[in-house]
Amino acid sequence: MASSAVISVAWRIHAVISGGNLVGAYLLPPCRMDGFMLGAIVAILYSRDQLAWVNVRVLNWVIASLAVIFGAMTYNNVNLFGRFAIAFGYAFYAIFFAAILMRVIKGNFAFLSKGPLAYAGTVSYFVYLFHFPIVYGMSYVNVHSVILNLLLTLGIVFGAASISWYKMEKPLIDRGRSLNAVVKVGPIPQQALAHT
Repeated sequence: MASSAVISVAWRIHAVISGGNLVGAYLLPPCRMDGFMLGAIVAILYSRDQLAWVNVRVLNWVIASLAVIFGAMTYNNVNLFGRFAIAFGYAFYAIFFAAILMRVIKGNFAFLSKGPLAYAGTVSYFVYLFHFPIVYGMSYVNVHSVILNLLLTLGIVFGAASISWYKMEKPLIDRGRSLNAVVKVGPIPQQALAHT
């Protein structure tokens, strides 16, 4: 898995250096595998109870340092698009998110376990899928204040995400869990049904 992550970064760097297809380097799963692989590595280590070596204090400093770097990248507008983002930015995000994931696993990280950020994580799938069309559509709304447009856009995105979570996603997840429980238990014997 680690080799897949390294190869993914190498492909992106090669695309940037050689003048290759940057859209492919941005979109194609083999070129974005580093994030998936780091997440899988953390999940496997957690499932095997092999994260005892992670020092929480050091991890806190790593996350704080990465947050400062993220702020600098955002300020300089190099965090999402362009050659730097493709070559190095996505690897940075993979490491940043893996560090946060390990910190949550280590426990007592209330900053992400409750409050607005926790709720944003709960409804994040809809936000991930549909934020861009909503943002794009709102760019055509004639609002004289950029701040007001931003607040309206956030309200629409998170309002729609909340509706999606409570009306569709959560019921489907609950149904999946109940079906999974039935599959694990197995079919109810006919004798038991006869006595009900």
